[in-house]
Amino acid sequence: VNVNAKGNSLSSKVQVERATYDSLSIDGLSLTSVTKPGALENTLRVQHGEGPPSYQLTVQAKREGQATTLHIAPEGFVLDKEEWTADPKNLLRLAAIGGVRAEHFDLNSKEQRVEVVTSENSTRINVSGLRFGALLNFVASSDSTAFAAGELSGSVDLPTDHAPGLKADLKVHDIALMGNPLGALSITAHEAARKHYAAQVALKNGKNTLEGQATIDAAGNSPVVHGQADVDLTDLAVFEPFTKAYLYEMAGGIHGKLRYDKEGRKSALNGDLTFADTRLGILATRSLFRLNRESLHFDDQGIHLKRFTMKDSLDHVFTLDGDIFTTDLSDLRFDLSLRTDSVHLVGSRRGDNDLFYGDVLAGLDLTITGTSHLPKLKGDVRILKRTDLS
Repeated sequence: VNVNAKGNSLSSKVQVERATYDSLSIDGLSLTSVTKPGALENTLRVQHGEGPPSYQLTVQAKREGQATTLHIAPEGFVLDKEEWTADPKNLLRLAAIGGVRAEHFDLNSKEQRVEVVTSENSTRINVSGLRFGALLNFVASSDSTAFAAGELSGSVDLPTDHAPGLKADLKVHDIALMGNPLGALSITAHEAARKHYAAQVALKNGKNTLEGQATIDAAGNSPVVHGQADVDLTDLAVFEPFTKAYLYEMAGGIHGKLRYDKEGRKSALNGDLTFADTRLGILATRSLFRLNRESLHFDDQGIHLKRFTMKDSLDHVFTLDGDIFTTDLSDLRFDLSLRTDSVHLVGSRRGDNDLFYGDVLAGLDLTITGTSHLPKLKGDVRILKRTDLS
């Protein structure tokens, strides 16, 4: 970080050589700011070594009366290694009164285009063929697979002068994260009355479908939200790449309908989720658990499990009974019991784990109480024959 400031003059640079999380990294990210006559010029750049920048965007900000104006410099405009062009006269004007207004705001790169047009009552953002990578591929993966893929098209209408009229109709085709396909996403929304919104979302990937609707009343001091979701996930294997740090297998399905309501400080989920021939393989212990037609019930009091039954890889059965009480979906209070005559807790082989390997079979008779901040586990754990752990 380097900052030099004196009076109305500023020259600064924030540089991130490398930031990592798991298999993801951001390299060569910098943000420079320098004052120009009547303006502040900010440049965001992502550049690896001495090569050309993969991202470079310069925005000039000015204060004009009660409004702030933003201008994208056409020179050296690069997103995800592709050169973009910008109308030399492009301008966005942001004001408390009048909202967002655009002048000559047209950005494009081959088939990709972002256009912002202001009419008498609204400002419309038109997007055509915008690749997700243009927005997100400054994040890199360790195997050089593109972090994000997909194409965004659609429009968003922003009303001016605080009048109601927000509208959105967006579609993203062929979404993929780190090379893993997620399907197609569609989003529609509109403002039925001032600060009263309705939205619909649908995600489809082969046999998997997730659809949701919501209404939001933001007119008061605290938003009132009502939403519902139809969950029809037939093939959970599509999510395996995102859980591979914890699970070596994820298969089967989850189905159900949920309703979410929030008023003031109270939040609640209502509905049911059913696991259909679901298999979860725990990576740390190499244990496998199966759920066949087991359900979770949600209501205003919390989450309820009635003889929630699972089987291990040896067909041993164990059951979870009881309730998880909550009125705001954050503070949880447990009243659960876990019982089995035998369960295969560990089934790893040499090399699977740096700390241990072998088999652990146990009988359990446990109660789980307390809260999410201080859970309490009490009962008996019996280590059974055929246990051999090193």
